[in-house]
Amino acid sequence: MALVGLATAPVSAGGKSTTFRFFFMDGAVLSGQLATTHLAVRAPDGTVRKLRSANVRSVTPGLAGRTELVARTRRLIEQLGAPSWHDRKDAHRALLRMGPAVSVLLEGGRKDADLERRLRIEDLLARFRVPQAVPLYTSPGPRCLIRADDRVTLHDSGEVISRPLLTRRVDVVSVYGRFSSGLGEINSIRRLAAAEAEPKTDKPDRITIALQGGKAVKGTLPAQALTLRTPRGKLHLPAEGISRLVFSPDRKQAGVVFRNGDHLFGHVLAPGAVMVKAPDGRTAKVPLASIRALTITPGFVPTGLIFWNRLDGSPSIVGPDVAFTDVDSFVPGKVAKGVQVSTTSKGALRVPSAMLDEAPAGTIAFWTKVVSVPAPKKPPPGKRTVTRIISYYEMLAGPVSLTCRSYSSRITPYVYLRCGGQMVRSDPRQKGQDAKTLLAPGRWNHVAIVWNVKGIKTFAGAPLAMLVNGKPFGTFVKNARAGDPMRDFPFPPHLVLHRSRSTTTRGPTVIYDELKIWNRVVTQFKR
Repeated sequence: MALVGLATAPVSAGGKSTTFRFFFMDGAVLSGQLATTHLAVRAPDGTVRKLRSANVRSVTPGLAGRTELVARTRRLIEQLGAPSWHDRKDAHRALLRMGPAVSVLLEGGRKDADLERRLRIEDLLARFRVPQAVPLYTSPGPRCLIRADDRVTLHDSGEVISRPLLTRRVDVVSVYGRFSSGLGEINSIRRLAAAEAEPKTDKPDRITIALQGGKAVKGTLPAQALTLRTPRGKLHLPAEGISRLVFSPDRKQAGVVFRNGDHLFGHVLAPGAVMVKAPDGRTAKVPLASIRALTITPGFVPTGLIFWNRLDGSPSIVGPDVAFTDVDSFVPGKVAKGVQVSTTSKGALRVPSAMLDEAPAGTIAFWTKVVSVPAPKKPPPGKRTVTRIISYYEMLAGPVSLTCRSYSSRITPYVYLRCGGQMVRSDPRQKGQDAKTLLAPGRWNHVAIVWNVKGIKTFAGAPLAMLVNGKPFGTFVKNARAGDPMRDFPFPPHLVLHRSRSTTTRGPTVIYDELKIWNRVVTQFKR
């Protein structure tokens, strides 16, 4: 069977990708082809309308077909006002585990007469607005909001059909096997964009196995497969598509992340050992019982590169897939296509930062160009010119914050980088290291952020540094934030690309292209 969804998404004669991504209620993500040829919906006049799956862009089953979920959620909401504190706490925890998907049902309780229930509902909704990081082997629950009605979006016309779905089961063909799933088990279905083929290379995939005792085994990866028992049955996973596998401490559950962004959970049934080819050519078998986690890196990927996305709307080449949320469009970029962001965007995309949890050193690099900056407003006749902020945004936010600010007067604009209590700020006294280098419209700049808790040798031992177009940028400031000593770098759940810091200014229009993340220090780039 061809590696459907693990490399290039197959394209139909009309240029559309034929691969869909299925988001399940238990948090699993799986790519495959929709074998069900038609989806039936109930038209307003009561007739049945059949939609060709080939013309469907996305499917979001609503609450109508989830009677058990609705009934359980309502029972738990009622239990939030129970006389017993323990019952209220148990209900609160259960709803928290169900995740943001049940927000629609919780919204109605904001005006509940019971104060205890109302406060707990407000607390849950506030928690759901902040993404929570969970271990790879833990099912995160539904990843998408469940709407009240079933919703189908068509590909060609963009028509959104909010009518009851009569088709309640779909058949899926994937590289892991064929299976059938009820729509009640599915959070949403989305058609994937046609992705570029992976770069060709003669180098074999590299594998690193972390053992129970703390040691590691490294080598190259011979052809092999794993069998995983999941709620969708036994699935066969080709090892060449796996990016990372992590066992739970009790070894009853394993989480598997694939290079195309798929994420599965289950119990590993076979094989009893993982084969690793040593540098001397000999093949060793590592018993599955001794493995804590393993990471597989494609042969075309440089050592230490853990995330690579072209920012053109296609799936990530390396690392987890990302969703583009608050963006304008995809336009010609520096390398190929890039993503254009403007106005008050609160995040073009979010990259899970869990991949950096065990990385005391790392590098984040991307291309950026400011397309246009809003012109400052002229004061009324006879009025003094008032200095105003005309641009205030973060190129990166989260574990690493790269903030840009410019003004309407002659005050020098500035850029500052923060990470783990340390700071690098633009230096207006040195040519090429002032903020104008990054904020000038119409110029492509390559930005690289480098950190190492033990110090970077090429930067006089500083733990944090920044390069623009391959040259050092800015001045390092030690312990810029009081009370946050440089023991390690704290990593929030997500790294956010482009976030506006102002609600009163329009902000610039910016294009970003090709985001890469390493778990080591990189200072030399091919640009």
